[in-house]
Amino acid sequence: MGSAADRLNIPEHLRPWHSAGLEYLLPSGKGDSPAADSSGVQQSGAGEAPARVELSKAWEAVLSKSPASPKVAWTYFQLGFDLCGQADPTRGQLLRQIIAHLRWPKGSSGFLPVGLPKGGNIVPEPAAFWTGIERLGASDIVCLGHEAAQVLCTDYAGQQTVNLSPYTLHVLPSLDELGPMLPHDRLLHLDRLAAIRF
Repeated sequence: MGSAADRLNIPEHLRPWHSAGLEYLLPSGKGDSPAADSSGVQQSGAGEAPARVELSKAWEAVLSKSPASPKVAWTYFQLGFDLCGQADPTRGQLLRQIIAHLRWPKGSSGFLPVGLPKGGNIVPEPAAFWTGIERLGASDIVCLGHEAAQVLCTDYAGQQTVNLSPYTLHVLPSLDELGPMLPHDRLLHLDRLAAIRF
């Protein structure tokens, strides 16, 4: 069958080095760009969470609104408004309907924004988000909308699921997109969350 190096794109003169255990220093023949498998799942290592930071009082305040140790953390771009006194009742009602439909155990869903409001706009703070996620201990993140996904994963390329070990990012349409959908169409998106195990 030959060695593993025979199946890689490694020049013949470098194969003895590869066989001696230096495979991590030599090219493997795989591209450096993020790759998605046939299921549309972006592979681990394709994106990395930013370094952790010390949370401000405002971030500590929004973090305190989440249940302790949720399995799933929900986020969307406007969540900073909704958690900081500028809530939109339409978004809130739709999100409650979605979570009720899923019938997940009580306390299993937490909420953490990708950024907080400043001057009437949401200012993305991915490092604060990932620090908060680490504190919450949630392993699955439901991200409603591509705008929020791009904040959390700088090389996000439109996948429905992104593995950012030890976290899994489940990307669904935004609440603004889910709202006007026919119930059947909305359920097709929500059914993808059945992969989350409790």
